[in-house]
Amino acid sequence: MKNLTTLIIAVFASAAMIGQEVYLETGLNTTKFEFNDSEGDLNDTFQSKSNDFFSIGARYHYRDAFSFTGGVSYVGIGSIGTDVDGQNYVDYSLDYFFINVGGEYQVFDYKEASVHVKANAGFGIMMNGTQVLNNTVYSLPGDNDFGSALYSINLGVKGSLALNEKADVYMQCLGGYSDPIGVIGDVGSLRVLNACINLGFTVDLIIE
Repeated sequence: MKNLTTLIIAVFASAAMIGQEVYLETGLNTTKFEFNDSEGDLNDTFQSKSNDFFSIGARYHYRDAFSFTGGVSYVGIGSIGTDVDGQNYVDYSLDYFFINVGGEYQVFDYKEASVHVKANAGFGIMMNGTQVLNNTVYSLPGDNDFGSALYSINLGVKGSLALNEKADVYMQCLGGYSDPIGVIGDVGSLRVLNACINLGFTVDLIIE
């Protein structure tokens, strides 16, 4: 955790040096697992589960309506269900550290308010995770179902309100999926469906 805190501070400092704005976001990430076995059959017994979401980064305005974003996030992922036989209770709880890049396009503005559509992609590494199977807890880092990392794709909309000339507050809703990278062998596949609602705050670094 100490190394993670140091990394986040370093990213925030770097963002402050290269970006026009820095942002901070926090909220809830709701996910659901889709497991397919090696024959392609879907285990549809899993239900969604909500976890915490935290992100920091920088925003660079390319043109009046378009901007690029880059940052890091610490994201909780999980799902609750049963195994393929429907006999055993399973509860997954995982934490991932993501590096994210994306873009935003402003589609509407009125006085101090604006609406943006946005897209982002991320690459995540599992920091810790557990599987609870019938009240027995198993550690998940290194588990082949989750591969060596996750990549994610998300699309959504953001509503922003200017507090003053230097600061904005916003709320955004994003939805998408994450897939494992580096799964070894014919063990089937996992897809993580997700929806995220979070509150954000930006500070303009440009000095006029």
